[in-house]
Amino acid sequence: MPKKGRKSRNHKIGDVTIKEFADSNTSTNRPKKGALGLGVKEKILDTLADNVVDDEDLDEAKMLKKRTKPGNTTDEGHVYSNYPVDIWFSIAQRIHPEDVGRFSLICRTTASICASPGFWFSLYKRYFRSAHEKIVPVRLQPDCMVRLHGLRACVIRSLFFTYKPFVDRLPALAQQDFHNLKSLWIVGSWVATDKLDWTFCYKLRAGLATQTDDSERSDGDSLNNFRDIHFNPERGCKVLVVTTTKYCPLPDLRGNTSYVLNSISHTLTTNLRDYRLTLVFSNYQKQKVHSTVITVAYEPVSLVQVLDWWTPAYNELK
Repeated sequence: MPKKGRKSRNHKIGDVTIKEFADSNTSTNRPKKGALGLGVKEKILDTLADNVVDDEDLDEAKMLKKRTKPGNTTDEGHVYSNYPVDIWFSIAQRIHPEDVGRFSLICRTTASICASPGFWFSLYKRYFRSAHEKIVPVRLQPDCMVRLHGLRACVIRSLFFTYKPFVDRLPALAQQDFHNLKSLWIVGSWVATDKLDWTFCYKLRAGLATQTDDSERSDGDSLNNFRDIHFNPERGCKVLVVTTTKYCPLPDLRGNTSYVLNSISHTLTTNLRDYRLTLVFSNYQKQKVHSTVITVAYEPVSLVQVLDWWTPAYNELK
């Protein structure tokens, strides 16, 4: 019986003839290695010769590159139009409040229009009605809106009373993810109560107040500050509102150092029916090193809200 072993992999060896080997006396049509090398060299030289560019060609390429730079408005066959300011201002009278940001990014002219007092006056008058006088605060009434000081922020606040799409968004804005408040600085804290619940409020800001902020202008710029429509001391501020049935003393976050919200967690209690909210504050020294950690826990928590500076509930808590 034939021995079992690995199958031979040379089952197609018969297709190769003896003339194909290098030591065969019979000549074949295969070129020699030297001739093959010369042919490759000739092809390489021909390719390099085709790729040689004269100095004149290089100059033309540089000029073409300069003509086709991005942002150049002198492209051949393309006509650019520069519309007058009156046309852009007429368009601005018809855009919706949620499109103001996109409109200001069209060009420099539209950006300057959105930074003008006339644009914000017209936006305020377009949606304010006499029926809104009962619900709009005094600062946002037409008699007080003639002042330029902080006009932009006041118009934005008024739209959340008078513009229906913004009013409909208020419940969803209050239920935003409070975990985004991590790493914000504590500006202030207070507590309010009614017959049943306690409401704890923490005001946070995206950055610490500096001397260059809107709230700390120098006396020499008082006239410019009075005409500044972008003045807004509440810029970047949020209020964390925690409602619970049990009182918990407010942490002492005062002092020469500033505290930051280091972490926030919302978990179930041991009875699996109520929720617990845990806040961890850390203060930073000048070297930005954690030195003091304060932990506050509220249980049971019935409501947690995050209010932005433009919402009506934010200004009612102040």
